[in-house]
Amino acid sequence: MVKRFMDIPKEFIARTRLAFRKESPCVKPELITIGITTFEARFERYFVPLLKKIREYVDNEIIVGVNGENNREFNEDYRKGLLQFLSEKQNVYPIVFPRFRGLSKLWNSIVIHSTNDYILMLNDDIMINSKDFIKDVCLALNRNQGRTFLINRSWSHFLINRDELDDLGYFDERLLGIGEEDGDMTWRYIDRYKREIGNYKIKGFENFAEDTVYTCKPVNIKT
Repeated sequence: MVKRFMDIPKEFIARTRLAFRKESPCVKPELITIGITTFEARFERYFVPLLKKIREYVDNEIIVGVNGENNREFNEDYRKGLLQFLSEKQNVYPIVFPRFRGLSKLWNSIVIHSTNDYILMLNDDIMINSKDFIKDVCLALNRNQGRTFLINRSWSHFLINRDELDDLGYFDERLLGIGEEDGDMTWRYIDRYKREIGNYKIKGFENFAEDTVYTCKPVNIKT
């Protein structure tokens, strides 16, 4: 009996798509979605300047994962200000979580809702200072044969291939806080593909993580 398409295992479909992509990805810059994770404490100082700068350079689809706070109601002033700000930017789409969710949940949600299969995932506590950043990311992606890779050896900015994520399994949402989701994915990637996640040095990415780890962090959460 011939199986229906919906009966074919997702893992088989993902592997087949990956096999074709390995030959010649030829991904164009406009086929990369930009994902940004953020929360209230970083809105004015980090998120707003970052999004403004990105929109000066490119008009790619942007999906914003907005986290709530643990054991605290979502700030209404923040909600109104955030939605007003995003409504003024074209091709930007928020996913809002009223209460705190682990970073894995935010990353997975952005990947699932992305129009494209390649997602440039960014923390909000960075800045991009190169107008050619998306072209440089695209060049690295094609050199890496369409595979997932880190930028400047940091999970604060990385390129995820959705087909690989379909094959590997998504980020582990049982990790409820912030931390370990990147290490877990690293080990699963090595176990599955027998190679480390790629890394490319790309100019123009400025990382403020060393500052924000002690200042602008979620309320009622230990990291």
